[in-house]
Amino acid sequence: MRRYSHFQPSFDPHTYSEGHWLDQNAKRQESRRLHFDFDALLRLAVESSPGAKGVVGCEKREGGFNRVFMIRLDNDKTVVARLPTQETTPQGLSVSSEVATLRFGATLVQHWSFALLIRLAVKRKTTVPVPTVLAWGCTSDNPVGARYMMMEEMPGVLLGHVWNNMTPSQHLDCIKSIGYLTGQLCDIDFPYYGSLYLNTRNSPNALPLDETFAIGPLTAQQHWENSNPEMAPTGRGPWHDLQSYISDLVANSRAAAKGDVAYHELLDITEKTLHLITELEAVKEAARPILWHPDLHARNIFVDAENPTVVTGIIDWQSASIEPAFVFASDTPDFARELLSLKSQSPDPETPQGKLIVDSQFCAKIWTLMLRICPGYREAAALPTTITNFLAAPSAGWLRDSASLHTLLTNLRDRWDHFDLPGRSLYQPGAQEAGGMAEMRDEQVAKQELRDHLVKLLECDNDGWVARDRWEEVLPKYREEYRRFLMSQVEDLKSEREKAAAMAKADRMWPFDQR
Repeated sequence: MRRYSHFQPSFDPHTYSEGHWLDQNAKRQESRRLHFDFDALLRLAVESSPGAKGVVGCEKREGGFNRVFMIRLDNDKTVVARLPTQETTPQGLSVSSEVATLRFGATLVQHWSFALLIRLAVKRKTTVPVPTVLAWGCTSDNPVGARYMMMEEMPGVLLGHVWNNMTPSQHLDCIKSIGYLTGQLCDIDFPYYGSLYLNTRNSPNALPLDETFAIGPLTAQQHWENSNPEMAPTGRGPWHDLQSYISDLVANSRAAAKGDVAYHELLDITEKTLHLITELEAVKEAARPILWHPDLHARNIFVDAENPTVVTGIIDWQSASIEPAFVFASDTPDFARELLSLKSQSPDPETPQGKLIVDSQFCAKIWTLMLRICPGYREAAALPTTITNFLAAPSAGWLRDSASLHTLLTNLRDRWDHFDLPGRSLYQPGAQEAGGMAEMRDEQVAKQELRDHLVKLLECDNDGWVARDRWEEVLPKYREEYRRFLMSQVEDLKSEREKAAAMAKADRMWPFDQR
């Protein structure tokens, strides 16, 4: 048996320590408390790496849904151990699915890269590996006592760390490299919608894809937020056809309505409209089942440190899924988003800001060109944005409140004839309903603008997260801004009744609960 050198960390591996939240801080801190055997995790890291005898260092990192330990071993290797902290899916589906996706991805690159690059007449071959999984546990019934995944460290540096130091030419070449990978993913024919799993007897509700892989339920958090983690997965896939896929996802949103009659009526109209639109030939072509990365942004892409145009890996495939191409076309990667000029005229390419805007425009254009090689995604990208957003809403979790439904339905109704959609929009609210919904939407917009203001003022995240070393600096500033906001809402009012109503509305609009 391999000798194991006991390692004492300088941190508490079980608690969250990276920062605080201005909203629901206690709940969020507690939800990220993990109960597991840290020593057992270290032992597994040593045992999974040939030639290692002990741990020489360990760094704890926190993510939105996971805690990561970068475990340095005495054989000069680093093992990445990841434990989910925000998992609502039952039976460890997300871990099981991600392991299968990474294995499928590795097989995909080896099997398809040469043929695809020949087809695209690409002169330079770009290797795009995914992390090698060393060990995993999809339930807590293991020596670690928790769900976990252990992987090899990826080579290179994060694209997000070097993007601003790259030249415009490097940006374009890097986007091309990423585009070749997405082309490989889109080139595969899948018979069902769902998420990838290994084809074993334990695969829940899964349909075999081949001897190694199967397609089972979706694993993204928004599909399980109102479910019982101990219950068997139903209504989350897999699906043979688009209509069943839509009906089940709308039904999941309906389950969260909790008896709201008006909401149910809006959801009925939404579901009927979705089924109507998905019968269009252009939408059918954009509904091709494709495997896609759930968070394809610069923070999850590794590039070569010396030549950042070469992609060396893509991480964080948690919640990857096989869904209609239009679902993924509704989101643009951060490296391909066009920056908008603050002025109506064209940006001055000689100014620093102008150069950034022009560069972003070229990045957006080259990404659009790369999508043309992606079957399904190509057709989805050709749909109007309003239609794409409406089609993607059930999967993205945008059907959870009346105001969002009203906005989606109104945007589509207002452009119904322009898009040459059949018949007449099913959403025809009366004047009173439209007025009430418009007021609700205006309040929602004002609340978002207030949140955006606080994020910029306090330099915090959109959910109110503040780094630990800035908390004492930010909290007094935040409370003063809250006091100033309340006073601004009542300063011109005379009666106590008016003031009380204004204070109640102001408190409702304030996005964070820290007072």
